Amino acid sequence: MALQESTLAWLIAQNAAAGGDAGEVQTTIDDMFLEVLARPTQDMVLFSKYVDYKRDYMSPEGVTVFRLSPLKVQLSALAEGVPGDGQKFTLKSMKITSAEYGDYVTYTNRIKTWMTVTPLDEVVIELARVGVATRDALIMNVIESDASTVVEGGHSTDAELEATDKPKLATLVNISEGMITNNVQPMRNGNYAVLIDRLQANDMIQNDPLLQQYMTVGMTNSPYRTGLIPDILGLEFDVITWDRLDANANPIFSATAPGVKGCPIYVFGKDAIGTNGGGIKSVVKEQGTVKSGDIFNMWGAFGWYMPMFGTRITRPEAVVRYVAVISQ
Repeated sequence: MALQESTLAWLIAQNAAAGGDAGEVQTTIDDMFLEVLARPTQDMVLFSKYVDYKRDYMSPEGVTVFRLSPLKVQLSALAEGVPGDGQKFTLKSMKITSAEYGDYVTYTNRIKTWMTVTPLDEVVIELARVGVATRDALIMNVIESDASTVVEGGHSTDAELEATDKPKLATLVNISEGMITNNVQPMRNGNYAVLIDRLQANDMIQNDPLLQQYMTVGMTNSPYRTGLIPDILGLEFDVITWDRLDANANPIFSATAPGVKGCPIYVFGKDAIGTNGGGIKSVVKEQGTVKSGDIFNMWGAFGWYMPMFGTRITRPEAVVRYVAVISQ
């Protein structure tokens, strides 16, 4: 059965006709959940795609991971019969603390009646979207709190930004040069990855002379329309549109001078982020199984559950938070 054809009415009717139980309902929704998770949208996986180091230990204490320090290139020729001093690995241990996450929506007979004419895939897609977006937001929160920060204009804090401190290609190149100096490998395709809002990308396209110098004449029209920046100087740009409000409908950008908003741009090298766990599954509770004292079996629930997830920066020099002004 195609996902878009699914309705709760169909599921209930088929399950009842076959004399099925809640387990069969769970299996059906699990299959739909997996289909949604297999094709997440851009807003669900902004940061998850930069995770290189993944573990899956289902332990409430989390997992301790070990990283080897990179070796230096050896350019000195060996003298005959003299092996040299060699190098030593530095083994660094770090712990990824894990926890459980999840949420659900309840329904009663009245809501169930409404859902019989509402495609079930709308419910499943929204639950799956929130689950994956939660996992992604947890990764973002770790980066926001623990990553080193570069503020445009040479300022020390976001609050010092001025209206002229628009994002600049030269600053991004300097950040990537710092990663090269620290032996951080490129993220993909030989490039360091840059996660940038489309408005900031357009600011760069329209106002940054260095970027304009490198953009070819044949590409000039397309970037202005789409906010796309081509791969330049070892940088690969992922242009996205931020959700500009948090869960409480408050602006997420940092306010600085009057009329000036700062927005982070993230630069990633390889092995910057590690995670433990992160698998998401659906939860189905039939009516009468949710609330105590529900004598008439009125309350049921749908939800998502992530039994174990933890994340941390596993290589600090491989991720930088670069803050610059964003046009609103």
